Amino acid sequence: MSDFGIGVGMYFKTIRFFGCVTFLAGLLSVPTMLYYQSPDYSPSDEFNIVNSLSAVCTTTKFQPCPTCSEESWSEGRILFGMDGDMKFILVNDCKLDNIFGVYSLVTMIFVIISVYVFVYLQRRYRIYLDEGEQTTSDYSIQIRNPPNTESAKDPDTWKAYFEDRFENLHVSVCTIA
Repeated sequence: MSDFGIGVGMYFKTIRFFGCVTFLAGLLSVPTMLYYQSPDYSPSDEFNIVNSLSAVCTTTKFQPCPTCSEESWSEGRILFGMDGDMKFILVNDCKLDNIFGVYSLVTMIFVIISVYVFVYLQRRYRIYLDEGEQTTSDYSIQIRNPPNTESAKDPDTWKAYFEDRFENLHVSVCTIA
């Protein structure tokens, strides 16, 4: 992939990495999804394929709520008793098991650690791709603060300087900016 440039190689490496991470996070979430589908969570007789593996609670009931005000709740969530003073509020009646939180926490920690691992691996992969791609910057020398003489502006002078100072060195092109 480095033949197409560093960005393209890193893009496909990123897609592959996060594809694997989301697949594994999905596998870690299977016990939670199965719990949501079980009658232990929502003993309702209604079955909806979209809601069956999610945390949507379809089992509700009305409970007394003497301190509730009508303004605090949407229509259909609060009822009044026969005398008008007693109020009832519609609440979800699904039971969350303690293991639900453990599975969700493990999945979240896995994803967070995966992001940090990705950042580390991406830095290493960027260096690997850059070393595999040869550019002019790999062979260029920039001289800062050259002497302020007329000969410092002559490319032949710099060519001779480098070829005399270093063994097995051949200067092909020398430009003065």
